[in-house]
Amino acid sequence: MNANQNSQTQAYSDTQYLLRRKIPPSLYYKLRNFSRQYPSLFLPFARWRWSRWRQKHSINMIGPEPAAPNPVTKSAEIVIEGFPRMGNTFAHIAFKMAQNRPIEIGHHTHAAAQVVAAARMKIPTIVLVRKPESAIISYLIGDFDPSLTIEQSLGEYISFYKTILPYRNRFIIAEFDEVTTNYGLTIEKVNQKFGTSFIPFKHTEENVQECFRWIEEGFQKTFGQLSEKVVCRPSESRESLKQEIRTQFYQMQYKELRMAADNIYRQLTEVAQQF
Repeated sequence: MNANQNSQTQAYSDTQYLLRRKIPPSLYYKLRNFSRQYPSLFLPFARWRWSRWRQKHSINMIGPEPAAPNPVTKSAEIVIEGFPRMGNTFAHIAFKMAQNRPIEIGHHTHAAAQVVAAARMKIPTIVLVRKPESAIISYLIGDFDPSLTIEQSLGEYISFYKTILPYRNRFIIAEFDEVTTNYGLTIEKVNQKFGTSFIPFKHTEENVQECFRWIEEGFQKTFGQLSEKVVCRPSESRESLKQEIRTQFYQMQYKELRMAADNIYRQLTEVAQQF
């Protein structure tokens, strides 16, 4: 492994919280979930941490970049945020590709605190949503948090969207299918709601493939070659793992959590349909 590869590997290692490696997973996820609900708790540390990370690993904020979090500040022109595996990276990079100038975007914290803060600061915001079943299965396949269980991931899904529900009239809700097939419509909704003039993404096959190329390049330059389980684009190798997790997801012990997650998803999509 050459020096550059070592640096890239360290870049990925540095995305992992120290607490994740030092305390029991059950306690770590409780603390993480709690802090992500409150802007005053989550954002100051997140801004400090990810600013240091970018300085160390020289991320290019204008060109291709990986899915490293960018916590919102008052200078952000838009926030694009959602639970993991909602199409966050595609939505972020496709939006950036479509514009004719650099734009500061808050993205990828996967924290409700980011959405709440953006709503309070009146920053245009896109919140990405996806059916709980698909979201949780995709999340667990990704191996981002190897110790995360179905119960914990459902709890995080519920916490994220329940926390932002009171602010649902202050952001645009973008369902996964719309983002992945007609993302230009999402951006048009932002312009209509917030009086902005962002350029809609032209959802052609050529542009989609170019977006995936940006994503791939960003990951490789910063993190090295990642597992197909992790990289944020479609992957055939993940399909074979889905059925096993789906079977576990529908076990009776998770029934109440599934119902709660489905109920929150319905509430959010009903708001989206009214717009």
